[in-house]
Amino acid sequence: MFPALPERLEYIAEYCLASLVYHAAFLKKTLAPQHHVFETPVFQDENLLSSLSARIRTGYGCAEARIRPIGVPPRVSILCEMKGLKDGLLKTVKQIEATRLDTVQDIISELEKRAIGAGTVTYDGLNDAIR
Repeated sequence: MFPALPERLEYIAEYCLASLVYHAAFLKKTLAPQHHVFETPVFQDENLLSSLSARIRTGYGCAEARIRPIGVPPRVSILCEMKGLKDGLLKTVKQIEATRLDTVQDIISELEKRAIGAGTVTYDGLNDAIR
């Protein structure tokens, strides 16, 4: 099928070609019209593309298919969920840190206001008196 390709790579090339043909509509919709993939003979000749599309066999019902779809492994979806949790946790930690700093500043300000009102010495007041 691929005369210039080493025999050990034919299966990979066949799979790549089948993937390009199978996903042709998606590629045309997603990629820019000037993308280099559209300069290949497969995309230049609509008759070739449609004849190759007719030869593609997919799914579990196809007995002669050499590749069987197995779906997305569970670990992939678990990793995606873990990434989402990590991102959410990092966002929450940043918000907690910002809130903590604001709360500490507010408490210090309130204590200083009360200390000044009561006539007691504050750190800032003592610092200003020393200068």
